[in-house]
Amino acid sequence: MRQLAIVTGASSELGLELAKHYAQSGYDLLIASDEPEIHNFAGVLRWLGAGSVDALKVDLATRDGVEALCAAAKGRPVAAIVANTGNGLTQVLPEQSSQGLANDESAAGALYLLHRVVSGT
Repeated sequence: MRQLAIVTGASSELGLELAKHYAQSGYDLLIASDEPEIHNFAGVLRWLGAGSVDALKVDLATRDGVEALCAAAKGRPVAAIVANTGNGLTQVLPEQSSQGLANDESAAGALYLLHRVVSGT
């Protein structure tokens, strides 16, 4: 069985380029975005060398969205995760106030996703 990489924000720019990298490296992919175009990239990623590619349109700023993504992983161990969600922070992380980070739904969703994957819960 191939290793699994999860790439969020994979419908454009950095997320898509990182998904291509993992595809060319032969990973199975679980790609996610809140854009419907995410489904258009599965075939391209398979062509680039990915094993299986599952695409999920989901809002990762919500707990339900994170839970849906984790369920889509079907309990498989995750070898790599790229939490490239949302529109980014307005400052570099060390300079971001804890209140600003707590109010950023995208950042909170990404942190919750990372916690779920790393802890295996």
